[in-house]
Amino acid sequence: MNNITALAKTLGIALAEHSRTQDLLAAQKVVNNDNNADALVQKFKTQLETMQSYEAKGQQVAPEQKDKLEQIRTEISNNPALAELTKRQVAFVEMMKTVKTTIDSHLGDLDI
Repeated sequence: MNNITALAKTLGIALAEHSRTQDLLAAQKVVNNDNNADALVQKFKTQLETMQSYEAKGQQVAPEQKDKLEQIRTEISNNPALAELTKRQVAFVEMMKTVKTTIDSHLGDLDI
């Protein structure tokens, strides 16, 4: 078990030091320091929560509410910092999927 834990620690360190992880962290830092980007994300979350609360109560979401959410999505997609963050998130997730697939490929023959 100690060997597996040591290997996991080594993998964790390698993932943390990988350029995709570092790029993701850097992009997140840019967004955190960009008041406009942060405000857009908060605006999106608030609008989404408002719409979800209507739906949870069995109420219909007004077209204006849906339009407002789409407008915010457009603003988010046009924000350079958020676009870069999204790009870096995709690259990071691809890396993690590859790691998981590699691990799974060696466990595939086990009948667990």
